[in-house]
Amino acid sequence: MAEPTLYLFDGYNLLHAGGFADVRELRDSKGGVVRGVLVRVSDNQYHQEQAFIDPDEIPELLRGIDTILRTRSNPTSFSAFELRYVTRGALEVSAYNTDAYVQYAIQAGRVTTATALNLNRDEIVKFRAMLVAASDRLAAAAQR
Repeated sequence: MAEPTLYLFDGYNLLHAGGFADVRELRDSKGGVVRGVLVRVSDNQYHQEQAFIDPDEIPELLRGIDTILRTRSNPTSFSAFELRYVTRGALEVSAYNTDAYVQYAIQAGRVTTATALNLNRDEIVKFRAMLVAASDRLAAAAQR
């Protein structure tokens, strides 16, 4: 399964990327430069979707991921559970159980979606670390 790729944008400049880099100029409705993180998720070699995360949304997303990572077993009395955190830009991080194991997923997209399924805890921890690094780079870029 292909893992999610993060792109960090500062207007037209690509500040950080993992995997294939796709540089675009992003501007708001008033012509101002838009900063943020673009997460691209591929669920096979032919299909991928993306979600944009605003810098002000990253701290809450990190807290949501932390909550998801604390889930190590089914917290319900039912045989199956799913726990999700969804951003305004259509990024979803979730935990769910398959038999006795908790697994994770990352999904992007609004109309059509791409989902990296059956991720383990270490992959979500790595994804979280990428978001922290992206947030730090955005903060540094905003100070320039």
